[in-house]
Amino acid sequence: MSVENFSRLPFHGCNFLESLPSSIPRYQYVGIQQFHNIINIEFDRLIDDIAISSQEFNQQKKGKNDQQLDNNILQHTDHTLNTQKHGSSRKPKNHQPADEFVLFTIDSDSLKRDFLDSHTLNSYIDSFDIKNELLLVKMASTIHSNAIGEISRAIDKALEHIGLADQVKRFEGAVIRGADENGQGKGKVGDHGWGLQTPPAGFPDKPTVTLTVAYSESEKKLRSDVEFWLNPDQGCANTTLTLRIDKTSPFLIFSNWQKAKLVTRHSTHWKGIEKVQTIIITMGDDGEVTVSGHPLVIPFELFFR
Repeated sequence: MSVENFSRLPFHGCNFLESLPSSIPRYQYVGIQQFHNIINIEFDRLIDDIAISSQEFNQQKKGKNDQQLDNNILQHTDHTLNTQKHGSSRKPKNHQPADEFVLFTIDSDSLKRDFLDSHTLNSYIDSFDIKNELLLVKMASTIHSNAIGEISRAIDKALEHIGLADQVKRFEGAVIRGADENGQGKGKVGDHGWGLQTPPAGFPDKPTVTLTVAYSESEKKLRSDVEFWLNPDQGCANTTLTLRIDKTSPFLIFSNWQKAKLVTRHSTHWKGIEKVQTIIITMGDDGEVTVSGHPLVIPFELFFR
């Protein structure tokens, strides 16, 4: 089935999701079967794009050694892909980079019924805006899922080491709603999150620490995610961790974000976000890994309200 069988919509900036790049495909939602068909098509495009990016990286790496391109180079990469589809080492002339997101315009009743109130389809949610009838879907690749798993296990191990494991709840895949706006609010599903098992009276049952892994999303989209999580009227988190994975080279940027506060004589106000720590991980041509800015520091009190 071809993607041309479904009508893409023109992209226009739109409130909560206005920072999305125009490269993200956009469709009108008409039903569950159509949704699955589109996701299957777009996911195939994403996998193809990962394979081509992998070829380019390996070509560059091999070229530095002997200036020769090896048509079988994909067999040495660590991706679960159908390499037979990509035996050629050249990028197709009509190739367009794929995105791990798909944006749907969807009426509020369908959004609530088929996604927010569904234990099956809510796993696809990245962000939603009920008032503006928008649903952003994220297609997680193996690379994305593996990164989430490694980081979450490291944080869980650290919590266990300091005796907080039993006091902290995991929010993996949880739908987190922002300000309700009379049932017309916004929300997100984070890659992972941690918060108190029992929040104090008057505080929301939301993660205090969140994790977002970015593989293909733009810097503006990533920043918009961070702003949602740290905004006291939306995600209400204390700190947000982001991991940006480069698609064509062994280069990772791990960042820790917190609220930027405006302090006056009488009060403290939220004024945005600020990056408090950056860790950069690279691998040289000789395979040596270099890490700068480590270790990651999350003060234990940030897990609490």
